[in-house]
Amino acid sequence: MHPALQGLITIIIGVGGCIGYFYLSNVVLDRVLFPARGPHAGRNINRANIVRPWLFLFPAIFALGLYLAYPVVETLRLSFTDRSLGGAFVGFANYRQMASEPKFWEAMSNNMLWLIVVPATSTAFGLLAAQLTDRIKWGNIAKSLIFMPMAISFVGASVIFKLVYDARPADQEQIGVLNALWMNFEGGTFSVIFLRRPRDTMSTQLYEARTREKPVVHEDDAAEDAAVDAADAEPEASDSPQSTDADR
Repeated sequence: MHPALQGLITIIIGVGGCIGYFYLSNVVLDRVLFPARGPHAGRNINRANIVRPWLFLFPAIFALGLYLAYPVVETLRLSFTDRSLGGAFVGFANYRQMASEPKFWEAMSNNMLWLIVVPATSTAFGLLAAQLTDRIKWGNIAKSLIFMPMAISFVGASVIFKLVYDARPADQEQIGVLNALWMNFEGGTFSVIFLRRPRDTMSTQLYEARTREKPVVHEDDAAEDAAVDAADAEPEASDSPQSTDADR
């Protein structure tokens, strides 16, 4: 299946599943569990209004519990076992071994340094930017330009930049978006706008790189090459000197 089609199906299933969940959960809540009719209609409406926010929070709570809380608890449990012993309980042996490693304390010092320096620097920079931008007319625009890069983590941004700019040799399929555009459309403004470039205007090297194929080798070529090499290796009789009885 094509990745684009797979992504589209995933989006449709995800969005459709969320819409279906919220709709069906409200139907069950209002018509089955706490129907707004009968002598207890007012009490049922109040109870439904109390339960309804938890229906909206349940998917997020379930996802956080599955992908955050469960790994933390499971990691804590595994830290007291030894995999080489079949998962046997070893107490604090792993922690004692970890504390004896110099790299562990180096990592701890780096983390402590980061916790002290980065939040303080970020807070100071934010206060300075707020004070400076409040004194200019286009302060909201300046704040947006300053804090917009902080909306995504640097790790995520680095991965995205790698996917965008990653380059491969010309004869291989390109993963980087910009590099793929460059190889397909030669990077020219005209070609990017119209998303095509005629073959006669494409550079010769680029076209050869895109259409490079391995030469076809026939079965009789190998035998013919071997015969030619053998003929070249044999000394020619006409060029070799011949001794005669007269010369002797």
